[in-house]
Amino acid sequence: MTSRKMPLNAAQREVLAWVRNGCAAGVYEDWSHRLVARALHNRGLLLVKGHGPSWVASITEEGVYYLENDAYLHRDDDHHRSPSDTKKPEQRPKAPAPGTRKQPEPSTTGPTVTPPTKPVTQKRGPVDQLMQKLQDAVDHRVLVSPDHAPKQRQLAALARRFGRIPEGMRLSFEYCRQDTGYRLAITLESPPEWQTRLLAQAVSTTPTDPTDVVQACMELEAFPVQGSQRDRAFRLLDALVRGAREIGMTVSLQTERHTRGYATRGDHRHEIRFALDRDEVWLRFTQATLQRPHEPTERELQRARQGYMFPDFDAVPDEHLGILVAGAGRFWADSWKDTDEHRLEDDLVEVLEEVRLRLGHLAVQRAAAEERQRQAELERAEQAKRQAAAAERAAIAQREHLIDEEARDQARRWSEAGQLRAYAAEVRRNASLLTDEHCADALSWADRITKVADALDPFPDRAVRPHLLLGMPTASELRSFRNR
Repeated sequence: MTSRKMPLNAAQREVLAWVRNGCAAGVYEDWSHRLVARALHNRGLLLVKGHGPSWVASITEEGVYYLENDAYLHRDDDHHRSPSDTKKPEQRPKAPAPGTRKQPEPSTTGPTVTPPTKPVTQKRGPVDQLMQKLQDAVDHRVLVSPDHAPKQRQLAALARRFGRIPEGMRLSFEYCRQDTGYRLAITLESPPEWQTRLLAQAVSTTPTDPTDVVQACMELEAFPVQGSQRDRAFRLLDALVRGAREIGMTVSLQTERHTRGYATRGDHRHEIRFALDRDEVWLRFTQATLQRPHEPTERELQRARQGYMFPDFDAVPDEHLGILVAGAGRFWADSWKDTDEHRLEDDLVEVLEEVRLRLGHLAVQRAAAEERQRQAELERAEQAKRQAAAAERAAIAQREHLIDEEARDQARRWSEAGQLRAYAAEVRRNASLLTDEHCADALSWADRITKVADALDPFPDRAVRPHLLLGMPTASELRSFRNR
């Protein structure tokens, strides 16, 4: 058995505090902390079960006592002692060898100097860090990125589970819009006044001055809660409506068929609509039906003797109610239910916070979609500008290409005209060697060649830069010039 006499080192205290704070993810990257936890399990400070993904650890009463008192909790089996605690047999000092001086024995009467020990600093867990930030903030409020909502929800649940939230306070969540976009605000605050007022009322009390939504539900035959719990449901709904309107929501009862997408999906008839701007979330009450053995009346017994049957069971509305919330962006839960030890009255703040967070989540999604659309429009505008600039460059390249082609054509015509004139001169030279009839034909042919050369030669009037009067070229004409 591991000795309970030796104090824990810094690493062991860190693992013990980490388990006490709920084993938050992201603190340890390897498996070394599990070996430390197993050692603490052997000392009775932790309870470790499972291996691999099923590994779980929980702190014991003795572990909590050690963190608070820096000492082990005394128990009856502490008489077990480590080998280092057992008394060793007394050994006589050896006699000095002949010819050697006897060394002086250390004094036992002088003061004993204890070397200073380095103080052990305990690493604060993420739950304690969050609570410290909230308490240090001027308005007891911190802002985080909406992407960190799952982690912050887990930390808040751990803080509530391990009693890190001060008495009479609560952690509230809300999406709020900042200059840089939406942020998730976490606030340490007192419970809202409407919840305190609700809990002070009797469970069976019907609202004396109900809201218009509750009045509409009272007249609704299809309201999902029946029996003795109907008035209680109206009271719970009235508190939710008032609390939602206090924070700026619009609440109404959906009496007509409301569909989105396919006709068979999204029907929220007879449900409560919570809206903020263009976003909406739906809420409804649920009540199960129980089967109770039927107690026949005297008349039913008489009719049974005549061969008539009566039912074996009666359908009775359950005393436990439930609340369902429909809408994208789940944060805490989708549903809440009564139990024998828990009532919906204690969940109303969380239900309304869930509605508000889902509306905020929809607003965040819409803002992100609008930002993506804006970026897409900017990209399309930039793309159009790039294409227009490319088309302009291609048109310039095409015009310069046509000018260069004209220069090549002039040079070709000039060279060909020179060849034709040289050929005409050679024809005239050879004409003198011919007879009169053939000489006249040769001279006439030389004159014709000279005229062709004169018509072909760009000099003197056509050897200039051309002035192109071109219309807008087509895309196919510019295609080969876009990369030039």
